[in-house]
Amino acid sequence: MDAWGNGRCSSLVRALGSLCSIPSGIASAKAMAHRTSGFRWAGDLLRTSPPPRVPWKEAPSSLAGWASLVLRTSDPLEKATLTRTAFSRLERDVEAQDEGERLPLGRGTHVERPSRPDRPRLLPMRALPKPSDSPLSPNAHVLHNLAHVELNAVDLAWDTVARFAGEGMPWEFYVDFARVADDESRHLRWCLLRMEELGCGYGDVDAHDGLWESAVATKDDLLARLAVVPMVQEARGLDAGPRLASRLVGYGDNRSAEVVRQIAEEEKDHVRVGVVWFQFLCERDGIDPKTEWRALVEQHAKGMLKGPYEHKARQAAGLPRDWYEHPLAT
Repeated sequence: MDAWGNGRCSSLVRALGSLCSIPSGIASAKAMAHRTSGFRWAGDLLRTSPPPRVPWKEAPSSLAGWASLVLRTSDPLEKATLTRTAFSRLERDVEAQDEGERLPLGRGTHVERPSRPDRPRLLPMRALPKPSDSPLSPNAHVLHNLAHVELNAVDLAWDTVARFAGEGMPWEFYVDFARVADDESRHLRWCLLRMEELGCGYGDVDAHDGLWESAVATKDDLLARLAVVPMVQEARGLDAGPRLASRLVGYGDNRSAEVVRQIAEEEKDHVRVGVVWFQFLCERDGIDPKTEWRALVEQHAKGMLKGPYEHKARQAAGLPRDWYEHPLAT
């Protein structure tokens, strides 16, 4: 797997090295070939997704336009398929020598809420059924929760592209988050396929809206968005992944456990994207990154910062241990 921390000097580091110091070994637009990891099963949706069922008259002419289209699409599989289509277009353009040949960033029309299917019902966290009361089997319940997380993750990545298209960030920033969206769309397809194999589907059990609430809370502050979404929410996925996989093995579902393991492995890159661009902004603006990150988490996501932590995975993602391990101010 072509991980972003593979030791190569990225074009992002070379292009921006005079502006600020970014840790080397972070991948960029130059290393954007779609992952072809060893995780497969017969008939999977990884490489053979069907075309969208609702055609559009004209493909978007900008990256932010694609982001807006995905956010306005309610069907989860269509959302994932459109994301793959958008990123495939970006892959073709990203190596273009002439910047005029590339898909322009443009200005997307960001949405306050992404389109969603009629089901599942979105309830407050405290109102959700316990796994023991779920209409699904225990392993299917876990997969449904994970599919809901991945669906939100697709939208969060595209919302970052569309909402902050006017921030004047380097092109590589938007490419990075388009790649995150592409990864998350693949994770979503894996979950949808596995649930289909288990005889259930997305929407068969209620879910919560906490993940999108973080998008709303950080909609006007890019530093806050980076601090909360990749560096807290996605980092929690690194912590939870091994426990979820072990739980699924305990249910006798090694197939689903392998899905979770692979997703957790790939989420390291998403945390790393957040760390790199957070540090970039802090250095550009003369802000101490540790102090700023802890202040933003205290403001927007204090209840999310809790162990147990998978320190090795977090370290691999570039998240400094002394940032998150010590209690926040009360």
